[in-house]
Amino acid sequence: SRKQLLDALCRFTTIEQQRSIAEQMQEFETRLFKNSAIQAEPEIYASYKDLCKILMTDPAERTLPWQSRLLAVSHFLIHAAQPDSICQGSKIGAQIFCLMQKLISNRPSRLAEILSSAALTGEWHAFDGKLIKADEHSLKPGPEELMFKAGDHKRSYAAKIWQIFMLNNCLIRRTVPMFYSETPGRPGKDYGGQILRTRDGQLINPKLGASVSFFELALLSRFEFGENSCILVNDLSFPAQSAELKDLEAQNMLVHFKSAAELSDILAQCKAEGRLPAVVAVDERRLLAESYQDGINHAVNIVDFNEFGALRVFNPILLPGMQRTARLTLQRLYNATLSNFRV
Repeated sequence: SRKQLLDALCRFTTIEQQRSIAEQMQEFETRLFKNSAIQAEPEIYASYKDLCKILMTDPAERTLPWQSRLLAVSHFLIHAAQPDSICQGSKIGAQIFCLMQKLISNRPSRLAEILSSAALTGEWHAFDGKLIKADEHSLKPGPEELMFKAGDHKRSYAAKIWQIFMLNNCLIRRTVPMFYSETPGRPGKDYGGQILRTRDGQLINPKLGASVSFFELALLSRFEFGENSCILVNDLSFPAQSAELKDLEAQNMLVHFKSAAELSDILAQCKAEGRLPAVVAVDERRLLAESYQDGINHAVNIVDFNEFGALRVFNPILLPGMQRTARLTLQRLYNATLSNFRV
């Protein structure tokens, strides 16, 4: 499958690009075998199989042009080699991007499957058969995606496609169904062209819900990707009357903690069971010391954790002075899970 993918890429790339791609594939394979030797081979094979399908399928009515397909595949391989290269750029929606980073770390074949279906049909069938669609304009790479390079502050084209379909998978299931789409937009203006509409086409302010709640993220993780208990929340973080707290009380879908010691035990168990990265609901102001609003509005991934309480954290958004990966103490992380909304 590796040779087949390289052969397919050779049709569109230069010798220098092929060398770079081969290095990314080697880094991806080495990383996956190191993290999970049992699952590595089937994950690699399934991922390469779908990427080959993207590049070798003849154009059809809903198929992306080959330039876009090549861009999506190349960005997938960058993320597969370096999971921390995922970034939300000018878009809102940290929860979805944390799930992307977790999946590309451990279950890349599922993301390759979404990419393949989107590139070849413009649609994706969810776990229960529900058809998730994207409008044709949303699937075009915008300026941000075309300028993406590993390590910069931009969202990749592959991440754009994943965001569109994963968001719509959640939004279409709400009591009042919504549909997410994008226009090229301007970075830093109108959230880069993120658009929400009701089923009848009525425009919704993006500030009201271009992301998902942690409860919706837990549902998506468990049922769509088989990722149990990857969302960690502090019950004390949420206002007593919040709808999200009622969800937490009504459903046993999230892992709850109420102290730094509890959080430590949970992370140690996640690491022992190979379930890191873990997505954690945090208060952005407490974690980052700068914020555009208060309260539990952000998510980060715990990538690694040791017995001394040192953590390596993946952050999907970069603001001035921030780093994508950082090392935090356990107590500081726990403090960041306590919302400013709490009285």
